This record gives sequence, structure tokens and C-alpha cells, in this order.
Amino acid sequence: MHLSTWVVLGTIVPIFAMGVWYMMRAVRAGRYDALAFVACIVYGIALERLAIRTTESYSYADLWLMFGRSPNWVPYTIGITWAIVIFVVMQTSDRLGLPWGMRIWLDASLATTLDLVIDPVSSASRWVVHTGVSCMNDTTPLFGGFGVWTWCVPNDDRALWFTIPLANFIGWFAVVAAMSFVLRASRAWLGAERWSAAAQSALLVGLVALALALLKASARFYQHEMLGVSGQRAVLAALLVLPLAYVAVNWRRWNYSHPLDLGLLAMPIFGWAGGIGSFFITGIDRSAWPMAAVRLTLTALCGVALYLLPYAATFKRRSTP
Repeated sequence: MHLSTWVVLGTIVPIFAMGVWYMMRAVRAGRYDALAFVACIVYGIALERLAIRTTESYSYADLWLMFGRSPNWVPYTIGITWAIVIFVVMQTSDRLGLPWGMRIWLDASLATTLDLVIDPVSSASRWVVHTGVSCMNDTTPLFGGFGVWTWCVPNDDRALWFTIPLANFIGWFAVVAAMSFVLRASRAWLGAERWSAAAQSALLVGLVALALALLKASARFYQHEMLGVSGQRAVLAALLVLPLAYVAVNWRRWNYSHPLDLGLLAMPIFGWAGGIGSFFITGIDRSAWPMAAVRLTLTALCGVALYLLPYAATFKRRSTP
């Protein structure tokens, strides 16, 4: 599928620019953080390639800079996007000061709330009769967003968020949680930040492989088709709400006094503003308006509130005469 030049440029240029920006921040944070950022790029490309080849439930359009061949190719920008998201959410939950084990779950919840806004605008869907076969070259009509990637949705599937299978968001949670776990565990259990550059690099290669293995194992145990629509909704709601409930119940223990970091918030702001703006300007999912617009806007506002938690005390001081 061919996208307009403006859509491609509007996708790859900001992502590469933000990739450079966040890589520089990772370098300033320390050598291990910088190597971990690169490892997350590799992780993102590898897991996307694996998912496409094994499920054939979606395919990417041509974004010019691609890894592999159609229909099993993956844009390099997707790997960079995964690295940015993982870096941002880990830095955000670090600021709150949760126990490192709980940060894993908050990382995944923060990432998934962002994806709930980005995906309905970025991707398109196509109804299919048979699953397990790429629908990139089908001629049946597309519906949904811009079509940076296309979902092959079975005709009888109603477990959707807008036009996106709910399993995608459960997958997002698992992908971020797996990488957050191996990166945080390597610090807490192995003291990896004190290792040499060569040892850290070797460790991160192993951690990427371990995270992918964890995802593959979890996919064998989790069969979303058996849960039905209500079951998938319940699983996704629990994954999103339980980490936030933990934060809320213990709210007095966390640190909300960090100065506002617009640099760290650049990627989420780009996702929220671009997603909501494009949704309104292009009239995506117009048949379901106004509730579709209300749902996506409220989701974005909830995401904004969560990402701003580490700066809540700063806002309070500014509002106090």
C-alpha cells in the first residue's frame, strides 16, 4: 500500500528527530542507558518482524526506510519509536519513586494509554474472511486511520478499540513490561551499570533475547480468541487500572516535586496532539461521532494526567498565590 509523501514525511522525520534527542538524553543519563536505548531499537524491530511473520495479522506500508521485504518488512522508525516509548515511560515512573518491581507495571500501563490514542489514527483495518494470511494486497476497502500499518480483522471480530483489535493493546502492555523487567532486573540484581562497555553490550544482547522469549512464552499461554469480547476487555482494563490503583492507594509515598520536563514529554505530546488533531481534521471514524471523538479525547486527557504526575507539586506551587 502506498501512502502520500506528506504522511510518510510526517511519520519518519519527527520520529528520527526525537530518536536523536532521546538518544542524547540517554547518553547523558549514563553509558548503560545509552546502550539500552540501542538495544530497545533492536528489540522493537525484532519483535515486530517476529509478530508479522508468525501471525500475519498486520502489515506495514512503505515508509521508505524498511527492514526486510514486503509484506514481512518493518520500518526502522518503529524500532526507534519502541525505544523512545520505553525510555520515556521508565524515566517517568522513576521520577515517582515506586519500588522497582511496581515500576514495570506502571511503565507498561503508561505506554498502553499512549497507544490507545496513537493507533486508531495511525493504522487502518480491513475485514477479512481468513486469518493468518497478510491482507496488504487485498482490494477490499480500508477503514480507520492513515494506514501506516493495516490490520487484518476477521469479519466476526468485535473485540475492537475503534478499529484496532484489543489484543494489540494487551500485546503493547506485555512488550513494554518484558523489556522494562529485564532492564530493571539487570540493574537491581546484577549491578549492570558498573560493568564494562563490552560486558554491558553482551548482557543487553542476552536481555533482548530473554524479553523476546518471555513474550513468545506468554503468547502461548494467552489465547485471546478463547476469552471473547468481554474477557479481552476485562483483561485490558485490569492491566491498565491495577498499576494506577496501586499508585493511587499509596499516593502519599511518591515524589511529585520534579520540575516540569518538556523534553521528556516531547514524544507523548507529539502523540496526543498529532493523534487528536488528525482525528478531528481528517474526520476519522466519522460514522461514530460524536462519541468516538469524546472517547479518544478523554483517553488522551487521562494519559496527559498520568504523565504529568511527577510534576504535580510543581503545578500546585505555581497555582498558589
